[in-house]
Amino acid sequence: MTDPLIEAHLARLRAALFDSYKITDAAKWVTDHTFLNGDRFSFRHHEYQEDILNDPARLLNVQKPAQIGMSELMCRYILALCRIIPNFSVILTFPYSGDAENFMKTRINAVIRDSQELRDNVDPLLDNVEIKGIGTSLL
Repeated sequence: MTDPLIEAHLARLRAALFDSYKITDAAKWVTDHTFLNGDRFSFRHHEYQEDILNDPARLLNVQKPAQIGMSELMCRYILALCRIIPNFSVILTFPYSGDAENFMKTRINAVIRDSQELRDNVDPLLDNVEIKGIGTSLL
């Protein structure tokens, strides 16, 4: 069994060395660099989510029949794009400012906290509930 810290470090080195991610690799970036409950994020039992993340369309329309984890998935997706695409900007809109603040605190910050790659690339001067600087990108 390999050490997850070593595995994560090697994945970051490979990505930096080979610039190995493109927009259609968002699902791979998510599984390489984000974690859930201490384990690498997985699409197991939700394989259809990979197709959503790897779609290069500028607009995505996902019609869902039930609670299928789209908020969780979108958090990971936008964070992946912030790392894959230089100088990328994301604007999240909500009906109320309190909703946006709660989403940033409970969803976005949780994914960042569990990912060494994301923690290493958050700009401490742009890190609050209204804005996050992630590498050269803004959320």
